[in-house]
Amino acid sequence: MKDHILVVDDELDAVDPLIRVLQHDGYEVDYAANAKEALGYVKTTSYQLILMDVMMPGMSGYQLLKKLQEDEETAYIPVIFVTGHFNAEEIVKGLEAGAVDAISKPFHIAEVVTRGKVRIAESKLKRRYTPIHHFFAEAQEKEQSRRTGCFEFFDKSKNKVGDVFVSEGKIVYATSKNAIKEDAFLQLASMKDITYIFQEGVRSQNTSFSASVTSLILEASKIVDELEAKEIRDEDQKRVLVIDRDRIPRILASRALKSAGYAPTVTSPDEVTQDIISKYDPHVVIVDPQDCELVLNKVALTRPSRQPIPLIVYGDQDQLEKHDALRKYHIKAFVDKAQTNESLAHAVFQALK
Repeated sequence: MKDHILVVDDELDAVDPLIRVLQHDGYEVDYAANAKEALGYVKTTSYQLILMDVMMPGMSGYQLLKKLQEDEETAYIPVIFVTGHFNAEEIVKGLEAGAVDAISKPFHIAEVVTRGKVRIAESKLKRRYTPIHHFFAEAQEKEQSRRTGCFEFFDKSKNKVGDVFVSEGKIVYATSKNAIKEDAFLQLASMKDITYIFQEGVRSQNTSFSASVTSLILEASKIVDELEAKEIRDEDQKRVLVIDRDRIPRILASRALKSAGYAPTVTSPDEVTQDIISKYDPHVVIVDPQDCELVLNKVALTRPSRQPIPLIVYGDQDQLEKHDALRKYHIKAFVDKAQTNESLAHAVFQALK
């Protein structure tokens, strides 16, 4: 398959010889006279390189590059600025904006072609970031072909946000900023505006569980609309730690808290340690009654200031009716799980008073 190159310049005469040479070298080349035309082309064609002028009528090259970077489908196409308006400062500005190279006019055609070939080759050798909406299909393909490796997930700034490890088609470990194991898989699979790569043959040092890709995907698809990814939280958001061994209730609790403006993290009681409490530094902790004593015997619910962390117990009604043994703890409220959407956020609000 031929590589596709898009040339964007308001002066066709200036780039026509370059286009002809690129076509002669075997590339499929499209020409756009302005940014609007370029945005139309990238919606229908997958390009391996964009050669772009900076000064164009309407939208500049810098503005067009920003538009491309905002779309997960085009964010990782290498862009080379080719313009007659470059000085040293402009070249630095172009590279800082995200261009992979910058060439001043008048240029030598052979130089542009060579640099273009290098950038295309580099792009192919680099990790291939794939939009998250392809993840379900690719994960199932890895399951069916019994592959081993690691899915690495990244936000728009290419910051890593999590991993999912598969071994012979089974998920054996997963981690994200807010969770591990199955919870991490569900959070990553439900996020928006992230991308991933698959590293063939990479194995996890932790293989603490083995789960079916298909079953977790089915579970993720049921709650994908209920999770609202938010990687960068506002400073004034209150952090809430939800501890529950049942995955669906804790994720639904997370959804209710996110909708109310809180910053929840979910985990199971088996994973709770003093280090997690210290690192996450929650303003409120929510725990299922059957695990309340287990958790409180393992960790001290205090903040770095040594202030006690308010505790909310949430569970089924019959469990809450038997909570006398828990009265010795610093419990701010008891919430019925059946009323999570209506009551949990309010209980947190009251606990923070």
